[in-house]
Amino acid sequence: MIDDSAWSSQISLELNQQMASYASPSLEKSFLYKALGTSLAVCQDLVHIKSQLHLFLTATDYMEAPERQGVISILAFCAESHLDLTLNALQEFGATVSKVTIPGFISRLKDYHHGRRGQTHSTLMLTYSSVAVHAPKEQLLSRVEADITKNILLHYRASCQVLGITVANKDMNLKLTLIQNVMEISCAILETRDSQEFEFSYKLELLGYMLDFIKTEPLDSLTSPVRYQAVLAIGHLSKLKPSLTMEENRELLGQCFKSLFPLPPLEKMIEEDGTAKDALHIQSLYVRSLEALGKLVETLLEEEPTADWFQEMFELLRTWFSSGKEWERERALQASTQLLTAYRETVHSTYDPELSSRQFGVELSRLTNEERAVPLVVEKLINYIEMHGLYTEGIYGKSGSINKIKELRQGLDTDIDNVNLDDYNIHVIASVFKQWLRDLPNPLMTFELYKEFLRAMGLQERKETIRGVYSVIDQLSRTHLSTLERLIFHLVRIALQEETNRMSANALAIVFAPCILRCPDTTDPLQSVQDISKTTTCVELIVVEQMNKYRAHLKDINSLEFAENKAKSRLSLIRRSMPQETFHQFGSLIGAIAPYSCDSLATSRQWVFDCISCLLCIQGQPMNLGSVEEELRCLHEELTAAPDPEALFQASSKMARVVSKYFPPEQATAFIEATVESMLSASPTCATAAGLWMKVILKECGDAMLDKVPAIVDIIYSHMATIQEGSLRQFLLEAVSILAHHHLEAVISSLLSNHLPMDRKVQEHVEISGGDPLLATQVLQVLIEKIKTSTSQEESITSETETDRHLAAAEPLSATCAIFEVVSAQQSSKAVQELLPELFPVLLQQVSRTSGQKMPLPRIRSRSLFQKDQQHTEGNPCRFSVQALESVLSKARNERLVRVLRTQKTWILLENPQTHHEGVCLLVSGLLRFGLITLEIIQSLLPWVNSPMENFRITGTAFLAQLMTDTMLREKKLLKSVLRILEERSQDRNSIVRQMAVRGLGNIVDGAPVKVKKYKKFLLDILIGALHDVFSSDVIGESMKALAKVLKELKEKDIGSSFKDLTEQIWAYFDDENDGLRSVAFVLFGILAQLTKKKWKAYFAEQVRKSWVILLLHLQDPSPEVSMECRATFHLCFPFLGLKSLQHAINKHLGGRAELKPEELQVDICRHLAKENAELLENLYSTTIASFSSSWEGIRAGAANLAGIILEHTDTQRMKWLDLEHLLMSLRVLEKDPSPTVQLVATELISDICPGRALGE
Repeated sequence: MIDDSAWSSQISLELNQQMASYASPSLEKSFLYKALGTSLAVCQDLVHIKSQLHLFLTATDYMEAPERQGVISILAFCAESHLDLTLNALQEFGATVSKVTIPGFISRLKDYHHGRRGQTHSTLMLTYSSVAVHAPKEQLLSRVEADITKNILLHYRASCQVLGITVANKDMNLKLTLIQNVMEISCAILETRDSQEFEFSYKLELLGYMLDFIKTEPLDSLTSPVRYQAVLAIGHLSKLKPSLTMEENRELLGQCFKSLFPLPPLEKMIEEDGTAKDALHIQSLYVRSLEALGKLVETLLEEEPTADWFQEMFELLRTWFSSGKEWERERALQASTQLLTAYRETVHSTYDPELSSRQFGVELSRLTNEERAVPLVVEKLINYIEMHGLYTEGIYGKSGSINKIKELRQGLDTDIDNVNLDDYNIHVIASVFKQWLRDLPNPLMTFELYKEFLRAMGLQERKETIRGVYSVIDQLSRTHLSTLERLIFHLVRIALQEETNRMSANALAIVFAPCILRCPDTTDPLQSVQDISKTTTCVELIVVEQMNKYRAHLKDINSLEFAENKAKSRLSLIRRSMPQETFHQFGSLIGAIAPYSCDSLATSRQWVFDCISCLLCIQGQPMNLGSVEEELRCLHEELTAAPDPEALFQASSKMARVVSKYFPPEQATAFIEATVESMLSASPTCATAAGLWMKVILKECGDAMLDKVPAIVDIIYSHMATIQEGSLRQFLLEAVSILAHHHLEAVISSLLSNHLPMDRKVQEHVEISGGDPLLATQVLQVLIEKIKTSTSQEESITSETETDRHLAAAEPLSATCAIFEVVSAQQSSKAVQELLPELFPVLLQQVSRTSGQKMPLPRIRSRSLFQKDQQHTEGNPCRFSVQALESVLSKARNERLVRVLRTQKTWILLENPQTHHEGVCLLVSGLLRFGLITLEIIQSLLPWVNSPMENFRITGTAFLAQLMTDTMLREKKLLKSVLRILEERSQDRNSIVRQMAVRGLGNIVDGAPVKVKKYKKFLLDILIGALHDVFSSDVIGESMKALAKVLKELKEKDIGSSFKDLTEQIWAYFDDENDGLRSVAFVLFGILAQLTKKKWKAYFAEQVRKSWVILLLHLQDPSPEVSMECRATFHLCFPFLGLKSLQHAINKHLGGRAELKPEELQVDICRHLAKENAELLENLYSTTIASFSSSWEGIRAGAANLAGIILEHTDTQRMKWLDLEHLLMSLRVLEKDPSPTVQLVATELISDICPGRALGE
């Protein structure tokens, strides 16, 4: 180095004089400027340096570019040794430039237009940034803001003023100057040693300028380098502190996309500008712009190397995928390729064990491979502890020396193979192992599954908790699960020696839970403290469960190692196929990008191919891609050769099959969500490709997606409303169908979880499943099982609220509606016919269950918030069940039966809770008629009669009651069993059940008449007992009908002692208010009259003498049916009165079909009795007078009329029993009767008895 100040000063002067000898511009002169700057840098004469700098600054012609560049070089090189002096010189000169005033308005304008002052400011701006580049690194940071950047901005703002007014900067050169300043200053700062700690206060302001430059660039042309250079400058600034927030970075990157993507296609921009030179210029700018954008993407990702920021960047790009302009899609896909490449090389860079021996703080996947499932450091430490520390007291509870822990850790990180653990205390080794676990970037039980483990620990039952925890463990990747297995079995071995080492399962859980099940960093600190007890209990539960398995199997095992291997292999069965360590955004990215493999532009398809190849490389890092690369190379030409759409679809589907080999099933939900969104936003061709990809991935990988089925179905269901295009809807339906082939029950359960009644979206899904002949039978079987399961659970519930009883259960009702849809979608009746013995019972049971119930409350789906006061879903649940049953019978090719049932209004009767039992009887009658009742159906329904649910007992008993009409029970040898069931149900607390039981006993006459005498006593005891039912007249009436049928099959001797009780019970219902009871009572009395022979003749004759007047009066019963039955019975009973001479007249009145004239019959009887049988006449009279108090209007009127007939044909003098005063008193009571008819008859009779007396005397 030259130290002689005088000599270096002289050199600088000499070099300055030489300047005039060379032309501008020239290489020689450029060299002289640099040499001059260097000479000043080595010169120690500060006065000389200052004068020279002042000379150069003031003497330079700033309108000449070479001179401008010369002064920049001189000051920049000078600053290498004299930074303060250089900056001061610039400061002083800059101040003079700002103060210079040019007189006159015109002169000022000329100055502005010629650019002299502007060029001066620009030169000074560039000089400042060049000084920053050449300044000593250790001095730069203290001067870069106040003395460099501040002055650059002062000169920039001054350049943007006209006549003292700030105007928008439209000067391209000025923009490029500031851009260059930004890049040079940023690079200079980054080269300093403390750049990562330095907070550059002008960062946001400079970024604002760069963004403004980008925004003002035209979107219809590409003519200046401002756009791409500003993007590069933003990239340089982004590396400086302070770091931007994610939101700020998003806005910054989004603006860059908006500046570049909408530009016209390159071909169009070239065509519009014309010349070949312009074409090359535009092409160069275009290429550089996209390259600058790629560099910016890479820089932003390097500064924030997180998966979240990567996802944010991709989402910004994805919005451009749906653009209707193909060139915008192409650029977005190109940028996506750049982003993925940057991600692969930064966030997810390949770990090369040959280049790094680091063991601590490293992702688990980087420490494992195909041959080694558990990291070497884990095996090394655990094996040593098990060999030497298994019985050490306080192992893992005591800490080792801090210095030794650091030493061992460094050794393992540096050269694990040469570390001798014998050199360290066992507690040191245990502490290092715990530290290794704590330092994992993602703990063994992973941040992603943290909440899932806590949710499992919140379950009430221990068995459910264990099942829940192990189901979450099942979701761990291969490396995490393998390492966790090894750790748990190690802890089990420690805990089994608790008596010696004093480390129980609980103590170990307290130590290791914070290491392997820790909360994510974003969790609220207070919440993380509250979670400690749950995480500890979770780890303890896993250890204890494995200890229990050890104890159960160690009885006959001497080798502890053998027991460990057995238990380890057992736990390994948690998953049959272990997924590899995966890229967590793989599924969503594939779903978003893959559909554009069928884009209209070949270049776009090329970028998609590159994206997918990059994704496979990232996903395949812990795997061996093998032949995949070769397959992709073959597909590349097919995709990019611009074939017809069908060929594109075929090539895209092939690529999907390649990707499926590395597709992580746990990311199925994200993939489906992204794919469906692509179907909504992409062009028709790309939307079709999205559907194809969805089908291929579900088909190839669906078997491992069981736990994702509800979420997948939910996503598809939620998008059905927005996807209306037929072919795309078909893709969604087929996707569910494909998933159903893998996991039918889970798919059905998910579909049934939607609200009722089923909307069209769910109906379509069910129909598509049911429309597949291969699936139809399986679908129906699953639905049948769901109804059965729900029924058994419902019957086991001992307590339910009033509200619960009145609401239909959602799941079985959904299954019922689904059966209707599946059956309706069937083209063939085969599946329904085969399953009819199963379908009929469950649907009839569902009809029974829902009878009288309301629709369930709408289900709260995962995407909706809980709302109070929910309204019931509209509809009749029983009607849905009836419709399903009707559709099954119709599809089973029994249209005639369905028509018959519809004519009989069977379905209406079934729906109504009051008539449900009658509907069941009609339904069973029809099924019997067409031979559809099988033994399997009977056996399915038999348990219903003992159900705790009344509806089931009613339906089951009604079924058996009608079944008794058929010979099947006797043929199948079930008659005795059914009779015993009916006997039990005849005592049921529900009156309808009792009624149906009694009807069934009577129906034995139709189904097994030959067995009536065998069971006569059994039948009569139950049926006569039912006549005493004090709660239900329906039971009594049904009993009398049954007795009427049974008695017709018996003789007098068969009835035995029951005859007397039966007769008295029947006689009591002659005056009952119920028409039906009176009618059947008369019928039954007539049957007894026919049965009566010798043994009970006298007794029955006495009963007839007591009741014959009642019969005579009821010939005028208000009910025509009762009157008709009474006529027949009176005719049958009259012989028991012993009035043979009157029999002819009785036969004349009652024997034929001629219209009955009751008054003429009464006159003939009274005349005869008055002559032949005064005693019976007295009986007639007294009974008639007693009937004045009947509750029946017609009987009271008839009795008064009959009393008049008796008086008319009786000699009152001879008949001492005739008390006229009593008769008149009774008639006067009838005069006040509510019925006008009764009043009139009574008044007329009083007038006949006492002619001329006033009414009421």
